Amino acid sequence: MYAGSVPNIPGVNLVEPQRRRVGRPAGAVPVTDRARLLDAAERSIAIHGPTVSMEAIALEAAVTKPVIYQYIGNKDALIEALAARHMVRINAAAERATGLSANGRERVRCFIAAFFDVVDADRNMYVFLASAGANENWPQRTMSFADQSARPLATVLARLRVSAGADPAAATTWAYGIVGMLHYVALWWIRDQALTTEQVVDHVTEIMWSGLAGPATNTKNSRTRNASIPNPNSQPEE
Repeated sequence: MYAGSVPNIPGVNLVEPQRRRVGRPAGAVPVTDRARLLDAAERSIAIHGPTVSMEAIALEAAVTKPVIYQYIGNKDALIEALAARHMVRINAAAERATGLSANGRERVRCFIAAFFDVVDADRNMYVFLASAGANENWPQRTMSFADQSARPLATVLARLRVSAGADPAAATTWAYGIVGMLHYVALWWIRDQALTTEQVVDHVTEIMWSGLAGPATNTKNSRTRNASIPNPNSQPEE
């Protein structure tokens, strides 16, 4: 008889015990779907904060760490996967919001509001993505995150500048500048909690609209350019 097998006892029907699969905690329902593992990671970050451990994420998913590594990878891979999800949400929310208004300034405000609404919905997630891990891949990963937001925004800005008779070449520079501004304003806002969502959206809208509203290429000098910038409290023409 092999060690560990069920003994043959006359008159007693025994069932061979099922071996537990590697990575599955006893008594738990395994999560072996990548999307569901990422869902569990998001829940764990919301519960435990941006310093959450891989152990806590595995516990939330009812698996052990080897399953996380098998389906997602190490912590850097987890960060990249969650960041991609987060960027999709921000871009989708911004696209929906900007489609609701035909007014130029209001479109800008809707874009900013959509960004801060997504950040506000899960502040721990935003800080986790911004601060987790600082290894040799950090610069590339940071730029990858920026690319996912800035490139779609650059397309929109180029279209707006063309419609205003301005040179679209500035769109990419502006897009990365805007993404950087939003990122650090969001981190400050989360840390200090000095403003409401509506207040921070109003403040960022004001500085952005002052720069976006007037096409500088159509001005002859700085005084003309300054005169072309509308009052942020007025309703500009399309």
